[in-house]
Parts: sequence; C-alpha cells; structure tokens
Amino acid sequence: MTTNLPPPTTHPLFAGIAIEEAFAVQRAKALADIAALTPDDLLTGNLARLRTNLLETYRMRALKPDWDARSAEARAAASGSGSGSGSTVVFVPCPDAVGLLDMTPTRRGGDHPSGFIGYAELVLVIAFGRADAKRELERQIALITDWVARINVDVAEFNRGLSTTIRTRLAWLARRARESADLALELGAPRRQDRRPRPDERRTSPASAANASHPAVSPTGCGSGRPRWPDDLIVTHYEDAVAATPEPRTLEAIAAHFRPLSGHEIGVSPDQLRRLRKRIQTRLE
Repeated sequence: MTTNLPPPTTHPLFAGIAIEEAFAVQRAKALADIAALTPDDLLTGNLARLRTNLLETYRMRALKPDWDARSAEARAAASGSGSGSGSTVVFVPCPDAVGLLDMTPTRRGGDHPSGFIGYAELVLVIAFGRADAKRELERQIALITDWVARINVDVAEFNRGLSTTIRTRLAWLARRARESADLALELGAPRRQDRRPRPDERRTSPASAANASHPAVSPTGCGSGRPRWPDDLIVTHYEDAVAATPEPRTLEAIAAHFRPLSGHEIGVSPDQLRRLRKRIQTRLE
C-alpha cells in the first residue's frame, strides 16, 4: 500500500551529544539520592534492597532494535521531485533506550547510518528503486548494528561502575552513621523529656530528683544547672544495653534495652537518642 504522506526527514544517527555527558547526569542523580538518606535509613534499613532499588532506578538500559518486528510502508514521491519511485519507510521497534540512537559512543569513527527517531522506534527511509532497496536496507542494518554494539559496550561499563559507586558510598555512609551513633551513646544517655512530672515532682529540682532516684551515685557538679553524670556510669549502662540486645543491634533495639540514669524504667525512644546526639555534637564543637 502506498500513501501520499511525505517520508520523514532523516539525520545521522549516533552523532548527537557524547554519551559521557548522559552518564555524568545519571550518576549525579544517584549520588544526590544517596546523600538525602538519613542516619536512620542507613542504620535500620535493608542496605541490600536499597542498593538494588537505586541501581534499578539509575542504571542505563541497553539499546535493542527489534529487527524481526520491523514493518514497512511505501510513500509516494514528493510533488515536483521528478522521481517516480518514491520511498520505502521502515519502522523498527526500540522498546528501551531509544534516546541512545541520538548519542555518540566513546568509540567513534566510520560512516554513520541515517534515520529518524520516533516514539519507541527507529524509522529508516530507503529512497532507492526496487533493485537497490533491499541492498540499501541491509547496509543500513549493518551500520546500525555496529553502532548499537559500540554504545551498548559503554552502557554496560557505566552500569558496572554505577553498581560499585552505589555499593561503596552506601557502605561508607552506613559505617559513619554507626560510628557516630555509638560515640553519642558512649558520651551520654538521653533524658526522658516526654514524661510529664507528677504533682509531687513539680517543686523538686532536677538535681535533688536525680539524687533521690540514685542515692548511691554522686553526680559531679558543673556549676549552675543540671549536674553531669560520671562517664563510667553512662558507659556501663550502654554496655549493658548492648549486651542485652540480640542481633541485629539497631539503634531502636539498643534504645529499648537502655536503662536511663533516672532508673525509673527500661527503654528510651529513638527520638530521644537523636536529640541526645545533636546535643552532644553541639557541645563538642
């Protein structure tokens, strides 16, 4: 069947922006997503699943033209062209990464195929007579196959590097978060700030209340304000909580086994641990 639609205008394929630029943008997006993770995401989340999700989101898909599913359509010659043969337009499905057709791979050189990039498909225009059409289509297929192989090599190398980058960056950030959390817990214990005082406690000073609940412990004075508890007592409470916590020892699990210095009950909230960490880090600066 011949239509009166004019054939699309073609241009050289694999001759656009350098693929390294696309890789840089994709890598920057992945690193920005990792940088937005919170310490809780790194300490309590499933790192293996997080790595898989990040790689699936930001990896590049290989270019795979489906030559077996191609279709063709004859187009009449344009008015005034002086040609009576017209053109044959060949449509080749490219379900994934059709945009790679417009990028330049790292290995350059040689003749470029020509075509038109449609929606999820490659469009070729064969403007030759019946005797030459099949030969020209075979030439274009050979050229495109060579350039597809070049660009897919780049894609595979990028994906391997991205996988390594994601794995090492997550491991490094998780190790830093763990070291920071452990240090904070060694330096101090969280206050139970969410408990409202009972009526009989409202006129009791913090220092006298602490002494009443821990008569055997004498806090070291720090001038005006709340006294500072001995570091060895804080470390003892933390080590007891770690020993009582089964694997995996997440912050939430350790907090649930931590005995506050007030001695009223076992367990503190994760929010209190975070507030303590912020307070300790501010004092150390």
